[in-house]
Amino acid sequence: MITRIGLLGLVALFAVQDAQAAVTAQEAQKLKSELTPWGAERAGNKDGTIPAWNGGLKAPAGYKPGDPRAPVHPEDKVQFSISSKNMDKYKDKLSANLMALMAKYPDFRIDVYPTRRTASYPDWAVQQTLQNATRTTTTNDGLTVVNAFGGPPFPIPKTGREVMWNGMMRFSMPEFEYIANNWAVTANGERILLSQVNQRWYSPMFDPALTAEDYQKNSSFFQLGRSEFIAPPVKNGEMQLIRVPADTYTYKNDIWQYLAGQRRLRKAPNLNYDAPNPNTSGMSNVDESYGVAGPLDRFDVTLLGKKEMYVPYNNNNLVLMSPDKIVQPKFPNPEAVRWELHRVWVVEMKIKEGQRNTVPHRIVYVDEDSWNFTIVDSFSADGKPWKVTYMPQYVCADVGVVGIAGSFGVNLQNGSYLFEADISGSPKPLNAVPRSPATYYTPDSLAAAGVR
Repeated sequence: MITRIGLLGLVALFAVQDAQAAVTAQEAQKLKSELTPWGAERAGNKDGTIPAWNGGLKAPAGYKPGDPRAPVHPEDKVQFSISSKNMDKYKDKLSANLMALMAKYPDFRIDVYPTRRTASYPDWAVQQTLQNATRTTTTNDGLTVVNAFGGPPFPIPKTGREVMWNGMMRFSMPEFEYIANNWAVTANGERILLSQVNQRWYSPMFDPALTAEDYQKNSSFFQLGRSEFIAPPVKNGEMQLIRVPADTYTYKNDIWQYLAGQRRLRKAPNLNYDAPNPNTSGMSNVDESYGVAGPLDRFDVTLLGKKEMYVPYNNNNLVLMSPDKIVQPKFPNPEAVRWELHRVWVVEMKIKEGQRNTVPHRIVYVDEDSWNFTIVDSFSADGKPWKVTYMPQYVCADVGVVGIAGSFGVNLQNGSYLFEADISGSPKPLNAVPRSPATYYTPDSLAAAGVR
């Protein structure tokens, strides 16, 4: 069962949804005691199946930046597996669409390992997150985040939009790069490389070289990304610039494209909401990237509470594999993905009356320890299960970050699936890099780099 806040309190909460202020200084002190610095429950669960958080995983002695990140607790064995044969026994800890996937494919399963709470946090970010608890607010019906810097904006969230902002503003290295593949598998089992992309991201919100005042004064965006297509040949040399605002009431994602064949730079204002994602050849929407992305003004967003669920976690082993061992017909190879029991926040997104989106209804599960999106259940307009998207968590203990090792999106209606942002076997699996010049993330710089 989802933990509820209490019927009367819940009604009152939703009546003022997304108009909440920061928490009190007294409540913020819980981040030093009963809550972790990120706002998760520090204690384990009653059954002992979720342990207490004890500081997370640290990088092994002798680790050098750029070295492959080792599997998490490789000595762990599969405790049990869940499939269509026994899923009813665990249904209170499984998402609805994950169970629909099991029902569709009786040979699909999840392998459950011991739960390891590996999330760790840099000291600088811990101090900033404590300040966020009392200084960060939202305005414009929860569509604008004010005064967030250095860590999750709402470590003690009160509303659905605050939880979603924590997921979209999940903590990252100040600047990092990776090479990722985007795979499609058709209903008849054909595997297609949709694109290979070299990406670099800079998050001024998480840059310890800045102060909160510097960031608020000089940055209109909390994250900036630049990507170049490496494959297929028809897209080779195409580039994108994405700049993500904290004020989605006034602005949308600022996206620019360099089209190599035309030697042309163009602004792409339509690449928002449910526009087809060019990285995946339209197999997913722009607002489905890494779970949920972009402005949420077209949705009613409701916080349902917190619950224990089986989610893909500590999947460093997946990053060390080759795509051939992961991308198989019908569904991703179950042996490649490690699942664990963790506490997650549960948020419902429903399209507002008079608005439209090709994915009008979603249930989103957000990890309490990292604020990463873990699973998204998507439903079609007729209320039927449409897609289940699950994101294996990737522990970067050397930098105090839990990243995402790609995103599996299985279409339950047409039998295809997508493996987006696959970094398995990548020579650059979320590698920290030195700070780029400020001009690097500008349209002029993108145009200047354009060659064919």
